[in-house]
Amino acid sequence: MTDNSLISLTATRRHRLFANFVMAALLGSALALLPFARLPMPHMEAFVPMHATAVFATEALTAYLLWTQFVLRRDPYLAALSGAYAFTAANVTLQLLVFPGVFAPEGLFGAGAQSAVWLWVTWHVGTPLLLTLAVAVRARHPGPVSVARGASLVALPLVLTLVSLAVVTQRASALPALLAGDGFARTHPAGIGVAIGLLGCGAWLALVVVTRLRTLLDLWLSVALCAGVADVCLSLTGGGRFSVGWYGARVYALVGSGTVLAVLIWKVSRMYAALEEANAKLHEYAMLDGLTGIFNRRYFDERYPAELARAAQDRRPLSLLLIDVDRFKHYNDQWGHLRGDECLTSVARTLKDALLRPQDFVARYGGEEFVVVLPDCDEVAALNTGEALRTAVELLVLAPASAPNSHITVSIGAATLAAGNPSDADRLLAAADAALYRAKAAGRNCVSGTARSDTSAAPRTVDDDARYPASGGAASLL
Repeated sequence: MTDNSLISLTATRRHRLFANFVMAALLGSALALLPFARLPMPHMEAFVPMHATAVFATEALTAYLLWTQFVLRRDPYLAALSGAYAFTAANVTLQLLVFPGVFAPEGLFGAGAQSAVWLWVTWHVGTPLLLTLAVAVRARHPGPVSVARGASLVALPLVLTLVSLAVVTQRASALPALLAGDGFARTHPAGIGVAIGLLGCGAWLALVVVTRLRTLLDLWLSVALCAGVADVCLSLTGGGRFSVGWYGARVYALVGSGTVLAVLIWKVSRMYAALEEANAKLHEYAMLDGLTGIFNRRYFDERYPAELARAAQDRRPLSLLLIDVDRFKHYNDQWGHLRGDECLTSVARTLKDALLRPQDFVARYGGEEFVVVLPDCDEVAALNTGEALRTAVELLVLAPASAPNSHITVSIGAATLAAGNPSDADRLLAAADAALYRAKAAGRNCVSGTARSDTSAAPRTVDDDARYPASGGAASLL
């Protein structure tokens, strides 16, 4: 079975070109914004909760999808990645809760003026470290692990998040001051920014060295890390909150958080499309006869009542042809079962190819019997179609031409439901079956029906036009 999961889906040259283009666009636009990073922008207080909600939604959904992939594959790399994204989702949520002015003037949980920015630091330090840990897990533990062990790789980052919350709220006074009002203090931020940037670059380098970016997941993780580096650069050069750099950094954070999610959703949609296609093929195979390749009895049993109901609703005629291979047992005994199977397959293919209208279909009814359904087809057209099918089969030469019984013939019974006359499926089938028996009694290799509304009439073939009017050929149910 082919493994098409995201972790094993190989990145093609086209994927790499597109990812490289995205990374170049991210880093290029970030460099273009750097000279304007300190320009003040309007204070849009609603932007903070909107941005945090968007990042939380994308990170949490990515963590969930990675976890579901882990449950299926038991790959610890997926569990570690899920933990990293869960860590980011939890941190951005807690940062929103302690952000001054959103839920309380100083933030919730007894937060101080420095709590939100230190949670931002925890977020941007922890995420690359956890991604590096995931890469290490992939390199050292490639085999499957239990769900409990995978859950520990998710639970540990969440515990670290709670610890960081306790530190930045309850021990905020012991932490260095990073903000002075809405701007950064003159000490600490530059060194912290360089350290965080180096962590992001280190995580990217570890990902490239260990994975070689061979899969789509690894490739787009590298794009997400590039967006994270751009986020840090703009945040620290922006000089504080509500500047061009600050707003731009949050856009890059949103891009980084949604990159892997977009690829996951794309892959899931591709998998659903492939599943639908596979189900359609499976349904088609279930409706095909294994020997002859045409529709089987199950398909006929489902389609025929639907065509009958449609004919009654639209007040249109519907005809049925029952076809039996003449003296097939004798042919089978003389030439063997293998030749007998080839005979049925050739007859079935001939009958299918001889039907000219797309709405007509032939199905194997059982043994050497076939049934043809002809929607919107009256008695005369049914007999003409039956004769065309009979002639096509008669032209087949399945055994050596010089051998006796080298030609195969069929007998056909035709019955028609007249327009606007309701009938049940069994009644029309019984009429076609009775016509087939009359064709057999008339010498085989002919098409037989009965005169209109005369079920006791003598059998009629297509050569009986002198005895019957043109509209009274096939058995007609009135």
